[in-house]
Amino acid sequence: MDQTCQVLIDLLKKSLWGTELPDYTTLEEPVDWKAVFTEAKHQSVASLAYPALPDDVPQDLRDKWESYSDKLRVRYHHVLAAQDELLDLLSRNNIPAVILKGAAAAVYYPSPSRRSMGDIDFLVPQDLYDKAEDRLKASGYKMVHDRSETPRHSAFTMGGINFELHHHFSHDGINIEEYLIDGLHHAVTEESDGHQFRMLPSLSNGLVLLDHMRNHLASGMGLRQVIDWMMYVDKVVNDDYWNNTLMAVAKEKELYILSVVATKMCIQYLGLPNTITWCKEADDSLCTELLNYIFSSGNFGRKKGDGGKIETVTTAMRREGIFHRLQRAGEHNWKAYKKHHWLKPFCWFYQIFRYARQGIESRRNAAQLKSNLTASKERTELLNKLGI
Repeated sequence: MDQTCQVLIDLLKKSLWGTELPDYTTLEEPVDWKAVFTEAKHQSVASLAYPALPDDVPQDLRDKWESYSDKLRVRYHHVLAAQDELLDLLSRNNIPAVILKGAAAAVYYPSPSRRSMGDIDFLVPQDLYDKAEDRLKASGYKMVHDRSETPRHSAFTMGGINFELHHHFSHDGINIEEYLIDGLHHAVTEESDGHQFRMLPSLSNGLVLLDHMRNHLASGMGLRQVIDWMMYVDKVVNDDYWNNTLMAVAKEKELYILSVVATKMCIQYLGLPNTITWCKEADDSLCTELLNYIFSSGNFGRKKGDGGKIETVTTAMRREGIFHRLQRAGEHNWKAYKKHHWLKPFCWFYQIFRYARQGIESRRNAAQLKSNLTASKERTELLNKLGI
């Protein structure tokens, strides 16, 4: 871990836990604060890190960081206001709903408004899904895509906010829906900065955060997703809760290794108080490997840019098999198939030509391609070690 990443971790530890910062003025190599700011944006934790900035940060950069942080906090309140309107609409139409991630993760933070917010993800009972779609469209929400494109959810937009209406949440390979369906029936009411919302109870909410990490490990997991898990663990998962409730489900759903490794990594590097013992058997070297991957990737893989596309595709092919990956991607991308399902046997063939048309490989020299393939191999090995 280089100095830039270490300084960002120091800032996050101070912001979240009150840990004192080192005296950076004594370092042989001065801190590149611009690089730290850039890394914080890549990891979607800039607003969270901002309050911990020391006095020696150049004023122009401090002003820029403050302005960026303020915009994120304004968006946070904008998102929660839009969430209020959404939940009110669903309630008036007798459609129960719970918020996934977003505010349901921020609620564990000491200052929820400093968690960077993205889309509003929400889950409704499956038998009311079509009704929810209809009510959103009738109320002016613009549909971006429906379940024919992404079976898990349909997407809407309104007022600059994206909304994902989930039919189910589980990603490929792991099915946690039984816990989410039960959680819908036992939803709890939370409040954040004056905004009330319904969210899943502790067990099913924790599984959502775990599955979210697991899914994005294949494409790019950032510090924001890890910190969501860390703050949940701090508030919920003591030894008793782990031993009596969460551990058995984590093993059943093949999330056990990821949960213990990510938690021990948070203790070793991110300041999570060492008051639990349930993760102590996790491999130290695997914790370090996971952290290095997070810093090499960035939130949703944004640090890799276009180069990450080859890495992600080849990782998927290693995990799923070439034909299965081509077929699944073709079904997702081929618009003609969505209208004419008799084309299904040819989706894999369409995807081959789609990759060729995109010209991903032709735009890179051999050295870059080799680097991407090597990174894919390393990512696959990490996923295997984590039991994914």
